[in-house]
Amino acid sequence: MTEETFVQGLLLGIWGSALIFSMIWYILVAISNYILFKKAGYAGWKSLIPFYNLYIQQCITFGEDKGLFILFLLIPVAGPLYGVYLSYCYGKAFGLSDIQAIFYVLFTPLFNLYMAFNDGIQYRGAQNFFIN
Repeated sequence: MTEETFVQGLLLGIWGSALIFSMIWYILVAISNYILFKKAGYAGWKSLIPFYNLYIQQCITFGEDKGLFILFLLIPVAGPLYGVYLSYCYGKAFGLSDIQAIFYVLFTPLFNLYMAFNDGIQYRGAQNFFIN
């Protein structure tokens, strides 16, 4: 085995592991969002459609009148920051404390499952948006 073959195999393994991890992450979030969307009064199937699920998440988090603000995610540099803000407020919309919402941003699939399968967690309503 040459050094080049070893490096190619290593890179392929890293890429494959990242792909599998990403798929598992997406599946966990989709399943738990299915339940959370239902808790918030939306059809669960809407969590399974890419991009549309982000629009519905925006509506759940800030109200239907703020749905189009999801386009903030398309702004370079500011988009990822807005994604963190949206995730934080989404957790708060389901009654998470400030600390729990921070951990929600960091460990979304785990906290989504926690929120989805915990009967004590209920939808509390839309959060205040930074633009009113």
